[in-house]
Amino acid sequence: MSKYKKRKKKQTAPVEVKKKKPFPKKRALTLLGITALIFTAYQVMIALEFSAAVHIYWIGLALVAMAYIAVNRGSFRPLTHDDLSDELTKDEKDEIIRAQASRFEKSRPLLYVIIGIIFTLLFDSVYLFATINLGLKF
Repeated sequence: MSKYKKRKKKQTAPVEVKKKKPFPKKRALTLLGITALIFTAYQVMIALEFSAAVHIYWIGLALVAMAYIAVNRGSFRPLTHDDLSDELTKDEKDEIIRAQASRFEKSRPLLYVIIGIIFTLLFDSVYLFATINLGLKF
C-alpha cells in the first residue's frame, strides 16, 4: 500500500445552462428612430440659431422624467410577492403586481423619449467640448 491516499473527487451538481434572450430588434429600432427624430429636431433648431433650444430640451427632459416617475408611482423595479405586506391575500398581491406591470408597459414610450433626449444632449456636449476646448474641426 502506498502512503498517499487517493482523494475522492467532489460531486458537483449539474450546471443549468441559461438560455439567452434574443436581441430586442423592434425595441432597438424604435429607440433608434425616436432618438433620430429628437436629434434631427435639435439640429434644425441649432441651424436656425434658435438660442433657447438647449434650455427647451433640458426642461423637456425634466418634465418627461417627472411624468415617467409619476406613471410608475416611484417604482423602478418589478415587485415580487415577498416585497408586499403579509397581510394581503395572494389575489390582492397578484392584482398589485399586475397593475404595476401594466404601468411599466404604459410608461415605456416615455422612457424612449428620455433616452433620446439624453443621447442628443450628450452628443451636443461632446461636440461642443471637442470643437471649443480641443480645437477639432468637424
